[in-house]
Amino acid sequence: MFLLRMIVLLICICVTCTAAQFHCDPLTEYEIDDRCCLKCGPGTHMTTSASCEDPDCVECAENEYQETYTYATRCKRQPYCDPNRNFRTSIHSSKNTRAVCMCELGFHCSSDECLTCVPHTACEPGFGAQPKGNHSQDTVCEKCLHGTFSNENSWDGVCHKWTTCEEGYDVVEKGSDVLDNKCEKAGISTAMIIILLVFMVVSVLTAVAVFFLCRRKKLQAKMKPQHCVEAPVAEKEQLQSEAQNGGITSPEEDQYEDGDKPSSPEGVRTENGNLVTQEDGKSDILSWPESQTTEATV
Repeated sequence: MFLLRMIVLLICICVTCTAAQFHCDPLTEYEIDDRCCLKCGPGTHMTTSASCEDPDCVECAENEYQETYTYATRCKRQPYCDPNRNFRTSIHSSKNTRAVCMCELGFHCSSDECLTCVPHTACEPGFGAQPKGNHSQDTVCEKCLHGTFSNENSWDGVCHKWTTCEEGYDVVEKGSDVLDNKCEKAGISTAMIIILLVFMVVSVLTAVAVFFLCRRKKLQAKMKPQHCVEAPVAEKEQLQSEAQNGGITSPEEDQYEDGDKPSSPEGVRTENGNLVTQEDGKSDILSWPESQTTEATV
């Protein structure tokens, strides 16, 4: 009985060892007709005339790939990345791996299958991209915190810190979520310059107004009539001037116009035939001989 058990045990061990010899490596081998045959390595494919122990392997053609060991007679085609769907034009340099169609910069896959690409969300001023979009994820916009700003529409723009003015410069306009700090050199500020300009303009206008007002007063003073007291003084000065020139004219003579003054009576002449004239308001003046004759007769 013991002997029989030993024989059965030996038979089982022999069967197990025989089965183990026909077990092939699943990564690099394949089994055919109870034999383990070699596969072709990644990036190659097998020809139809390949033998089991020494396969004939050929490199994959352009735009083809083979990722694992295989006994297939053809490589796989690389995927086509359509630029009309916003994919990058990929260059398939590796024949060992499958290429992945990547979206253009600024685009992301519209779905998990990534059949097409859509643009990233653009963040408005006052918002920054946090995080930025990539091939598989859209941009997330976040409000700029105090002390930071963003002044552009952008899918990848971030919030920047306000500028710190250097020594010798002052902040003349404080920043906001859409504007940076504005720095100017310390000294006369813009407000002071504006005040000075306004003061200068007002001063010039005031000076012009005063000038024209004074000029107007002078013209009005010239156009006013002279006082009554000034008339006799002017006549007195005129009489003195005429007296100095030797030709005093009585007021009565001025009353006659040219040609209206009475002339001396004709026929009154002296012995010598000279015409005798008579001053206004006086008797006829005779010549000296005639006057003497008249006095003798009297």
